[in-house]
Amino acid sequence: MKTSSKTVVSGTNLVVVLKHLQRISEHCTNVAEYFFFRINAKIIKHDKFEDIEKG
Repeated sequence: MKTSSKTVVSGTNLVVVLKHLQRISEHCTNVAEYFFFRINAKIIKHDKFEDIEKG
């Protein structure tokens, strides 16, 4: 299988952009949780196992 350097560079750039988008989404989640806490005075707990069991 032949790989051109352009494809490798494009793929690397895509990975970097996706990582940045992941960080942005994590920050958005943190901001939303902060405002939820400020308004409702409740802490949101993220327990993945409970979410899976609930369906």
